[in-house]
Amino acid sequence: EQDQIMQEEGVVFAVHKANIDYLKPAYFNDVLHVQVMISKYGRASIVFAQKVYRDEGEIICYGEVKVVCVDVKNFTPQPMPEPIFIKVESGAKN
Repeated sequence: EQDQIMQEEGVVFAVHKANIDYLKPAYFNDVLHVQVMISKYGRASIVFAQKVYRDEGEIICYGEVKVVCVDVKNFTPQPMPEPIFIKVESGAKN
């Protein structure tokens, strides 16, 4: 979808900041599940809260990733186009 957004809207999303806390190790052949939700958003950025669990439900790490909407030509921050912002708002409410 990033390619489509870039061509249709002239913007891309770039990682601005990432924080992660490792609580326990994951091992080879572990079945892992990742939960991602929008924890915060503004007109030009989205913060995704993420958790990784083992198959048994034990959390092994969590973190946040902040992405910023930038103009594809000069990589300066820019408000999300309205259709994207509406989808972000909708996803944040679910």
